[in-house]
Amino acid sequence: MKEEKYGLPSIAEEIEIICRDIEKIDFLLETFLGYGENPTKILILRDYVTYQMRQLLLEKQTPLWQDTREESKVNRLMETDEIKRLVEYAKSQGSKNADKYYINFSRLANKAAGVNSKARDTANTSCLNNLALTENIIISVIREGIHRKIPYKSLYQNCKRKVNIFFEV
Repeated sequence: MKEEKYGLPSIAEEIEIICRDIEKIDFLLETFLGYGENPTKILILRDYVTYQMRQLLLEKQTPLWQDTREESKVNRLMETDEIKRLVEYAKSQGSKNADKYYINFSRLANKAAGVNSKARDTANTSCLNNLALTENIIISVIREGIHRKIPYKSLYQNCKRKVNIFFEV
């Protein structure tokens, strides 16, 4: 049963998912032991992964994580709207591959924030906040670049440079 406010899995569903993941880890443990791997090292890895999954489950139940995730979804929509403007802008300047900007900017934001592309729902609050900051930088650079009529080819590099500067601090 899904939680109504956020469309997130219930605690029971989350626990079921974790149990399946632990079963997979146990299977891998048995497989690695068959290849002569150090059993202590494998058990420590299993315990660490299990602990991390439980921590994430607990964090996802907090209003802070749920609100942060909802805000990140709104932020992502704002970013894709701005990328849409960039795609139209680039096509007006003769770009043939402007539609790839969605993928390129998504990869840039995910990489900078330390989030797997298909794992935004499993990212912790800190990663979601970093992702929101990265996407806001991208939004600002695209918006300013189009306003200043900067050639579309320079905008991705400008975004990449500003995101890197931010995360170097």
